Amino acid sequence: MFLHDLFEGMLRRWYIVLVGIALTLCGGFLLYRNVPLTYQATASIVLVPPATAVVDGENPYLYMGGLDQALSVLTVKLNSNAVSDGVVGKYTGAKYYVQKDPLAAGPILLVTVTAASNNDALEILKDVQVVVPQNLASLQDQLKVPKSSRISTMDIVSDSKSDPQTKNRIRLVIAAVGAGGAVTVLATAIIDSKLSRRRRRKSRSLAAPEGVAARSVPDSGPVNRRAAGTHELVGKFSKDVTRLPSDGGLKIHSPLQTSNIASRVDTEAKALADKV
Repeated sequence: MFLHDLFEGMLRRWYIVLVGIALTLCGGFLLYRNVPLTYQATASIVLVPPATAVVDGENPYLYMGGLDQALSVLTVKLNSNAVSDGVVGKYTGAKYYVQKDPLAAGPILLVTVTAASNNDALEILKDVQVVVPQNLASLQDQLKVPKSSRISTMDIVSDSKSDPQTKNRIRLVIAAVGAGGAVTVLATAIIDSKLSRRRRRKSRSLAAPEGVAARSVPDSGPVNRRAAGTHELVGKFSKDVTRLPSDGGLKIHSPLQTSNIASRVDTEAKALADKV
């Protein structure tokens, strides 16, 4: 029932709905144009075991199972502020993140760069690919690992063109359009309710009977109030007058009573006139 009434109200106030839809679409378009677009580029880097860990003549890829610990340590180092600030510090709104590739079983680093432009994203990606082997060497230098036992890196894939990221922009636009639609429906319901109540009150006032309207009209002024007061006085002193049954005439009991009644009526009438 509520949805039915709401739908009918929107049909009655279709012009309000059109205005709300137009404003919502304009707001969504402006939001889409003004939300900054970001670009993303990725690269994959694999850790290669040292020559001393590989049996002569064997494939080094068969000996990568024990490099996950070194990969975890390197990931923490690369994601630290000490390293990232030196890479993205000169780029506004840029960042990168390094993690173990969740889709790979081996010791593979997945580098993800986000920047405000395509060129910035590619430049940062190249810088990260440079600092990865540098930081790996620094970690091994701290442990004084011999060169023959050192782990090295190898680039697997790297984007040559970044991808524009529109997900955040689309999410914001969808949220704004949804909010605008909800406000439009709510505003239409409120306006329709107020206008309908006003119309019903006006219809009832026009359809009221004339007698009811006449009874509700107040007195027209001092003249009516004075006349009403005079009738009240006459009724008040009518007990001093007696109607004779023989001829239907009026008889005053005595001249003194007549004088007293007239004097009292005159006094009360003057007092009532002064009050009015």
